[in-house]
Amino acid sequence: MVREICILMVESAQAKEFEKMHTDVVGVLRRQPGYHSDKLLAAREVPGQYVLIVEWDSVEAHQKFIDSNDYPLMSGPYGKFVKDSSFAHYTSVVES
Repeated sequence: MVREICILMVESAQAKEFEKMHTDVVGVLRRQPGYHSDKLLAAREVPGQYVLIVEWDSVEAHQKFIDSNDYPLMSGPYGKFVKDSSFAHYTSVVES
């Protein structure tokens, strides 16, 4: 399993509207093959900063979503809010 971690920056004045949009479109993500879970976290210290964590079976499962017809249904609405300074990366648990 991998975790996709996205740091998202939105205008702080649009934060509540962004959160509502996320609630409206996250169902698209949740119906994807290989999807496990997601959380949207609001940073307390930085207004307008969010962390989106999505658990996938694999990087390939996420890539299939990106290549699907469903992806624009989520990326389009997100694109209206998220600034260019956002980034994403994949992580996996380090066993100790």
